[in-house]
Amino acid sequence: MREAVQERNPIPEEFITKNLPAQSKATTSARREKTKTDANVVKAMKKIQELLPYFLTIPQIVSRLQQQNIPPNVTLQAYSQLEKHNADFFKAYHLKLKIRDQVACYNYLVLKQREASNRGKN
Repeated sequence: MREAVQERNPIPEEFITKNLPAQSKATTSARREKTKTDANVVKAMKKIQELLPYFLTIPQIVSRLQQQNIPPNVTLQAYSQLEKHNADFFKAYHLKLKIRDQVACYNYLVLKQREASNRGKN
């Protein structure tokens, strides 16, 4: 009698078999979610690469992709991965953005100077 009690598994067999599919479903679901997230990041990377020739800032890129139903967190994750793998390109890209902003500021100041000069002549 004692031997039969010791050999018996403390966890009922139906509990184990009942919960195994749920665990595998959860694992499969997690894999699908990860695959879906990876696919979204790849899609966002492609969209970002299409926008780079327009010299948009990060907030502008996030806004554009949000209009295309790509969440900001996915866009930022994709952007950071692109930056990580293309550090030299993005260093130059950010420098070009600064130069673009400085040229726009200079043009604005030249316009204001011209307006002030024209007012002085009248």
